Amino acid sequence: MGCFAYFVILARGASPVATPELGAGIVNHSHVFYVAIRQKHVYDLSLQTMRIGIPGIMLTGFILHYLVGVKIFHNR
Repeated sequence: MGCFAYFVILARGASPVATPELGAGIVNHSHVFYVAIRQKHVYDLSLQTMRIGIPGIMLTGFILHYLVGVKIFHNR
């Protein structure tokens, strides 16, 4: 959720054209807007965290439920 919220915050303060201060481009459904390079790095880091974290959480749930035997859903 934090990545999506940060994206909305970036989109609100972004520029439709590149400027000396806002030079890093982010693509949103084929529309490019420009933000500061530092902000782009933070956004890219949050995307990488989601790419690793979401499958990791799903794998952990699978391992706990099927291999360890922890009942995640008690009615099953």
